[in-house]
Amino acid sequence: LDVGFVRVTGKGDKERLVPVGSDAVKYINIYRHNIRVHSKVQAGHEDVLFLNHRGKGLSRVMVFTLIKELARRAGIQKNISPHTFRH
Repeated sequence: LDVGFVRVTGKGDKERLVPVGSDAVKYINIYRHNIRVHSKVQAGHEDVLFLNHRGKGLSRVMVFTLIKELARRAGIQKNISPHTFRH
């Protein structure tokens, strides 16, 4: 985050460096320092930013489920998925 990038692991365990803006860095740091510190992290998942309730990284299915639920709560009736953010 210090240089404005995060390392993302994608399909086939392929790693990519993804640029993040200053607002995103600000909120990631708020999450890391105020929220994530209350989660017990499973061994081997220390470098994962977003954790599930078991202290492991979020699965693809869980990300899909979270996005669907947050869209519903926001009153968005359009079918939305993680891929929607690419557009």
